[in-house]
Amino acid sequence: MKSFKPEEIQEAILKFKEKNIEACAVVAKFSVRNPIHEIEICKLLKDKFSPVTMGHTLSGKLNFPRRVYTSYLNSAVYYVFKSFCESIREAMKKENINVPVNVLKADGGTMSLDTAQKYPVNTILSGPAASVMGALAFNPGDRDGILLDIGGTTTDISFVADGVPLFEPLGIKIGNYNTLVRAIYNVSIGLGGDSAIHVENGEIKIGPHREGPPMAIGCLVPTPSDAMIVLGLLDFGDKERAISAMKDLGEKLQLDAKATAKLIYRKMGEIIKQEVTNIVNEINSRPVYTVKELLYGKKLKPKYISLIGGPAKALAPLLEKEFNLPCYVPENYEIANAIGAALAKPTAEVTVLADTAEGKLSIPEIEIYEKIGKDFTVDKAEQKALELLREMASVIGASDKDFEGEITEKTSFNMVRGFYTCGKNIRVRAQIKPGLLYELRGVNHVEV
Repeated sequence: MKSFKPEEIQEAILKFKEKNIEACAVVAKFSVRNPIHEIEICKLLKDKFSPVTMGHTLSGKLNFPRRVYTSYLNSAVYYVFKSFCESIREAMKKENINVPVNVLKADGGTMSLDTAQKYPVNTILSGPAASVMGALAFNPGDRDGILLDIGGTTTDISFVADGVPLFEPLGIKIGNYNTLVRAIYNVSIGLGGDSAIHVENGEIKIGPHREGPPMAIGCLVPTPSDAMIVLGLLDFGDKERAISAMKDLGEKLQLDAKATAKLIYRKMGEIIKQEVTNIVNEINSRPVYTVKELLYGKKLKPKYISLIGGPAKALAPLLEKEFNLPCYVPENYEIANAIGAALAKPTAEVTVLADTAEGKLSIPEIEIYEKIGKDFTVDKAEQKALELLREMASVIGASDKDFEGEITEKTSFNMVRGFYTCGKNIRVRAQIKPGLLYELRGVNHVEV
């Protein structure tokens, strides 16, 4: 293995300091197999920067570009998230609350507050994950379904296949960055109860931006919530102001206030239907992954809609008609995502990489590196992964009764040098299954 040049690192340090950079990340191409370069470079950086994220500690996957972006984002959000954690601890201390705190992850599981502070990148997009867990808590089953969380600014769209949430197998995309962050599949569109409404070229345009709350509570721009207040589907704010908002829009469309409100209501349903249809077609054009497994040859065929969020009850009859599917709205639909977060189990993942030719074993996520013999097998790797996963579970806040480990990936192939087999390359990945501590049964079926 070639050594790196310390003088190049010192040059980088000077350049970073000139730009007042406080945090950084170190990522070597094959560090999940041999992290020595990352570790040695980290030693040169740790007294000058904080944090210094080492790429091999975030994921055992081999995708180098994704590991670069994941490590960069982890350091980039560190101080914001640290401040958040400190505020939580301070508030709990003030209220004399002395209990463990878990933070939701993007994969629908949780981890301890201390672990989250070290690896905050794993909490990105935890909001949509909470929505999925909330929907599942109230509507468990084994069918394909559409999960919608309609808020003030966006609509989060997720799916279940045979009752299990769809999953991003490589990792989520955050802005322009492809990452290795494990996450439930989610698409967020700029459409919600508070989306700004304008008339452009004689047509209603809803969203994608929010320019304030509904006119019914004092804003200057009409929203779908104003339309639903006029139609009697929502009941808050000043109805006369909502009617005035619809009249202003209606003048440009040659419609009265009620007809304008109906047009906006129908258009909202049409937008959601079209977006969901496009996403389902895209999902069905490639392999379907769930949080538990790859479903070979699976085609997603939704049989129901689970709907949560502020306007859920108001939009349910519309969406039943648009999709021609039953639409389920839980009793606590306004706070279902918070309930989902509270009920989510802790999750974790470990990757065991073994090279019997070199006699090396590595588990990057928990920085374990050991020597092994030629007789090391894939069965031993599985056993090792599950044992370490159980140890990891206690660190992230999981109890023994919540622990349910499973092997999600295993490969073993011969390594050949000079026409002779010299050893095996073994790769095993294990996870604590995402899931709920228990399920709720308070579901209402909204009839059209």
